[in-house]
Amino acid sequence: MNMKAVRWAVLVVGLGYGIHERRAFLKRKEQTELSERLKKQERLIQEAKQLYRLQKNGLADAMQQKSTLATNSQPDERLDVNSPNFDLEEVFIKSFDKQA
Repeated sequence: MNMKAVRWAVLVVGLGYGIHERRAFLKRKEQTELSERLKKQERLIQEAKQLYRLQKNGLADAMQQKSTLATNSQPDERLDVNSPNFDLEEVFIKSFDKQA
């Protein structure tokens, strides 16, 4: 076999190997990025669920507080849903203050 043919064969094999390695590298990179994106989305979903549970429990606490206020002799008009002076922001503030 001729030395020139060996050189060309090694060059072709090297190019083929380089192409194969580049494709494998890009595939691993894409899989890693996809995995990181999915983990980030899962983390965000878990945080949203936790925040929803906290808000839901906070509203439940506010409703319990409203019911205890209704049993008192002088209920706060800002917390009474049927009052024209009802203040939803005040309900949220009281519920979050109670949690903290």
